[in-house]
Amino acid sequence: MPKFSVCVVARDEEKSLPGLLSSLRQFLDAGGDLVLLDTGSKDRTAQIALDAGASVTQVGPSRFSIPITPAVSAAVNAAFVEPNEECIIRAGMELFDYGAARNLAESLAQNNMVCTPDADERFERLDLGAMNCILSDQLDRFEVDFQDNPTNRFWYDARWHDRRAFSWVGTMHEHLVPKKTGGYSARIPTEACFMVHEQKAHVNRSTYLANIAYSLWKDPTNERQAHCLARQLMYEKRYRSAVAGFMRHAMMGGNNADLRNPLP
Repeated sequence: MPKFSVCVVARDEEKSLPGLLSSLRQFLDAGGDLVLLDTGSKDRTAQIALDAGASVTQVGPSRFSIPITPAVSAAVNAAFVEPNEECIIRAGMELFDYGAARNLAESLAQNNMVCTPDADERFERLDLGAMNCILSDQLDRFEVDFQDNPTNRFWYDARWHDRRAFSWVGTMHEHLVPKKTGGYSARIPTEACFMVHEQKAHVNRSTYLANIAYSLWKDPTNERQAHCLARQLMYEKRYRSAVAGFMRHAMMGGNNADLRNPLP
């Protein structure tokens, strides 16, 4: 039996979820624990997961909602918007706390060692015997190699960890923060696990910029969020704010290893 659980947070993923579930068929047949936290789907996401053998918990979209007040909106815009450029965030917006959702999903797992794929990812290779050997008590965080479709980019990212040693922080581009000192990380050999990210063609990103800005405002020392915000401002042609954002990131040192990953 697999010594780890797979924890997924999903909403309206009926098109992408079957790919992930299909790649976990051997895991499920071996008695693997698959947890899916549905955060307010209006499609068949929950039923598809149940039919595949997952343990499904459904919560409403308001469970992880972050309402933006006028005071918060004013503070975030003052921090990241240069004069004469459009506001990033507005009062009345509803943002989503991805970090809190991941933490809840992991709390529902049967095992302390958890794997946290997104619903639009799948396992191209998953050797259960090898993974049971690799996921030892002496190691508490593991990185796995990825391929991105259709760009064909390759990178690696942390997708396995001991929930007793790490928790998720951040409302957007959430990241793992250690709960204790010490511990060791390792990179999983591609022979044991290799994953693929299937980019979704149509994604609602209406609050994407606002969520990055809010997350950086809450955690102003986060290099990855600073880079993400500056880059997104550039993409949206808010050039003065983007330049200020890149300067902000440069002043942080720019050495955060998480920046090696291709970001949405």
